[in-house]
Amino acid sequence: MNTYSHHRYESPDPPPEVLRPIRVLNRAAARNLDQAAISRLGIPGILLMEHAALAVTQEVERILQTSGLNTVTIACGPGNNGGDGYALARLLHIKGVHTTLIACGSPRGGSDADIQANICTAMNIPIHAPHELGSFLPPTTLIVDALFGTGLDRPIQGEPATMIQEMNAAESQILSVDLPSGLDADTGIPTGPCVRAESTITFVAIKPAMLVVGSEDYLGEVSIGDIGTPTSLLEEFGVVVHPPGTRP
Repeated sequence: MNTYSHHRYESPDPPPEVLRPIRVLNRAAARNLDQAAISRLGIPGILLMEHAALAVTQEVERILQTSGLNTVTIACGPGNNGGDGYALARLLHIKGVHTTLIACGSPRGGSDADIQANICTAMNIPIHAPHELGSFLPPTTLIVDALFGTGLDRPIQGEPATMIQEMNAAESQILSVDLPSGLDADTGIPTGPCVRAESTITFVAIKPAMLVVGSEDYLGEVSIGDIGTPTSLLEEFGVVVHPPGTRP
């Protein structure tokens, strides 16, 4: 798993590997890459979701081993980001990690996220309503934010907004999946209520938001997870940028 530091470009004498442009995935590019993997290469969407969950599982295990935390509470939205969260819950449950799910909205029937949620139900993994979130946020739990990801382009309101406020107010550590819920992937500016995570695991490549000064207050430490797509798709859809300190 690759890691990315917000401060890697601030050195007056940056290492050679940062003296060249990088490819990022903005909101449209991330969507197009996924669609190409599914329609052109025949990779099922649920397989991409499984790879994402496996990458997050590794990050969760690393955090649990190094932090002393012993339980995991996963806040899941209704879309693919939530699907990643449901798949993560299954993988952690199998490994014997005490895991609780908070479901914010219901996945669309028959969607990949719905399939993952149904598996969790069949495995008797506890799934609770949003108003119960506060009951599962002791300092010894890791919160996984799987509410909304890169595709979010509007302010979060209602129950999800309340959940974000509770998560930020808790003493628990937060890991965001793909992007902190409420942070605009392209601008790095919160659209409204926004999760403040200690760490974020994004997929395939960093997002433009991660190059914006100030976004580290929401992202924390960033790592990049593999979802099983070939590098040729990143080369095709990734947007070339020249971060500060690099040479065009």
